[in-house]
Amino acid sequence: MREQTRFVITTAILLTAIVSVVLCNAKTTNAQGNMSTASGANMTKGNMTAAGAAKNMTTEGSGYGIDDIGCNAMEQAAFHIHAHLDIFINGVHFIVPSEIGITGACFYWLHTHDESGIIHIEAPMLRDFTLGQFFDIWNKKFSNGQIFRYVANVNNPLEVYVNGTQQSSKINDRDIKLHAHDEIAIVYGTPPSTIPKSYTFAEGL
Repeated sequence: MREQTRFVITTAILLTAIVSVVLCNAKTTNAQGNMSTASGANMTKGNMTAAGAAKNMTTEGSGYGIDDIGCNAMEQAAFHIHAHLDIFINGVHFIVPSEIGITGACFYWLHTHDESGIIHIEAPMLRDFTLGQFFDIWNKKFSNGQIFRYVANVNNPLEVYVNGTQQSSKINDRDIKLHAHDEIAIVYGTPPSTIPKSYTFAEGL
């Protein structure tokens, strides 16, 4: 009888030990799983944060783009004005191309949509933009002494007019600021019969 009792007690002790070991292993596994999940979540969150920061740096200028002018996936509206550009080469009107400053991925803060000559200034902040910056985005030569491949000389002067007023030769034409509804005319060589003083913008522009 004693032997049977001893056997039962021993068996119960062994079963209790086994159950304790199983429960301990289960807790350890769950804890490791939770740590892995938390770590993975933190890593994912960190990657998302880093990616977002990189995107902001790329799209908001911050030393990127052309002349520190950003290029965003969507057009900006915080600062939104329009100016108009006419170019005359020996009396012939030169058509300003469409989609200057528009790539397959983004819109520069200075760009054109069509061949009307309207320059769209659309930026996420209020700041000055210049005629020279527009030509840089266009990737065309422009200075007081040259436009495109045409170099100014005694017989072929290069003049810039803003709202019909000829600009002084003492200023840097590249630094001419773009203001809302400015009419800018660049004239190389023989001038046209009339220098435009204004441009009729469509309603809403």
